[in-house]
Order: sequence, then structure tokens, then C-alpha cells
Amino acid sequence: MHYRRRAWSANEGDALVVLKVGGSVLRDGRSIELVSQAVHRHRERGRLVLIVPSAFYGETDRLLKAARDVLGADPEPFALAEYLMCGERAAAALIVAGLVRVGLHAELLDAARAGFLGKGRPSNAEPVSLDSGSVVRAMKESGIAVLPGFGAVDDRGRALLLGRGGSDASAVFCGIALGAEVRLLKDVDGLYDRDPADSEIARRYAALSYLDASALGGRVLQDRACNLAAGHGHRFRVESLEDAAEGRERGTLVGVASSVFDEDAPARCAEVA
Repeated sequence: MHYRRRAWSANEGDALVVLKVGGSVLRDGRSIELVSQAVHRHRERGRLVLIVPSAFYGETDRLLKAARDVLGADPEPFALAEYLMCGERAAAALIVAGLVRVGLHAELLDAARAGFLGKGRPSNAEPVSLDSGSVVRAMKESGIAVLPGFGAVDDRGRALLLGRGGSDASAVFCGIALGAEVRLLKDVDGLYDRDPADSEIARRYAALSYLDASALGGRVLQDRACNLAAGHGHRFRVESLEDAAEGRERGTLVGVASSVFDEDAPARCAEVA
């Protein structure tokens, strides 16, 4: 599949969307194709797109094990953060290459260029600020920019990791700073009242309050991202990568006053062997 590149026009200044691509769906070349399809659909709607990827599935654990095998159980924390960020950077580069392959183009950013600053411990920092002007300028170059998730830099330019759920938090923070819509692309088609993998019937939410979303636990959505969004009153959507690629508008909107189930979605239950 090959897409015609769509030029940016001035009236797109407010049409921004942040797509966070989770590690659960980044597994192979097919996943890169689906990301390209999802991005193309948003570009066709006249939106500037910022992609915030996690590392490929299992890559962070592999890198952490490799570091400890070489350096022992307690590597220097800033050096370890720099090393672990290799997973997100590699994913970002492959996504850019995948976009180019189908006729799209994207600006590849890093935390320093984006002015994505954090503070705190190197393994569990908090996002502080984003140079939104620089990010939007990069997006306007071609309509698409890619910023690796999970990491920031401190005021000395050293790598910081945002801890568990850091890529979701990266995307939400960028959405807040840019005033952009945020969509978290996962391996599930929304948030359910219980784990669909269980034998009990699970119902998908069309919309959730921040409080109810946090009460579901951190299996799909990390508390850090939800709390960050709640603190700024910024809504976001959880949807599957496949739905995003096909342009299906479903999933779960987080940040409404009262939670509601999706009455058009059939209840799901796991098959019992």
C-alpha cells in the first residue's frame, strides 16, 4: 500500500492528534503497517499527527537484563536510563522508515530537540515541560512527527525515564501541552469493566470518568497517565491499533462526568477450553 503525501495547510493549526503506540502492539512489520494506516487516516482528516511510541514488545526487559548482565545489579542510573531509551528510539526510527515506505514522511524528534524536560529520579521522573513551538514546527514540516515515549531529559540534558506507564504519560503530557486530542493505541478495543480474558462476561465502556478508569487498575491504563490527565481536565481515548488503522471510531473516551457502557458492543467472554 502506498499513500499520497498530503501537504500541510494553514488551517490545520488547531487540528492536532497525539497517537501513543503501545509496546503490546509493536511486534513486527505488520504492526508498523497498521501504524502507517492509522496515521494516514488522521492526515486525510486534516490533522497534524504526533506519534509517541513505546519500545517493541519485550524490548525494555531485554535491554534491562543485558545491562545487568554486563554491569551488575545496580548500574549508574543516568547511564542506564540512556541505554533503556534505546528501545523507544529504535521503535520511533522504524515507524518513520515505515511511513516513508508508503509515501508519507515524518520528522524524527528526541526529548532534547522537543524540549521535553523532566525532574526527579532517573528511573521514575515526572514530566515538567515541552517546547510545544518546536514540536508543532516539526509537525508542520510534513504533517507528522515522531517522539519516543517513556523518556525526558533533565536541565543538564541527561536522560530520565518516566517510570511504569511512562509512554502513556508522555503522550498525555504532550497532548496537554499541545492542546491536542490524545489516543492511546493498545491491543484491546477499549476499557472493560473486567478483564475480557476471564471467564466472566466483560462489558466495554463507551466513556469513563477519571475515577472509574483509575479503579480498573493498571492492566491496560496506567494510573500515572490517568492522574496526569485528570489534573488538567484533559480527555483521551483508548482504542485498538486495528480500529485506528481501519478508521473505526470506537474504544473508550476517558474523562467524562459519568461512565457509560457501549450498548452497541456485545459483551465478551473468554472461550472455555
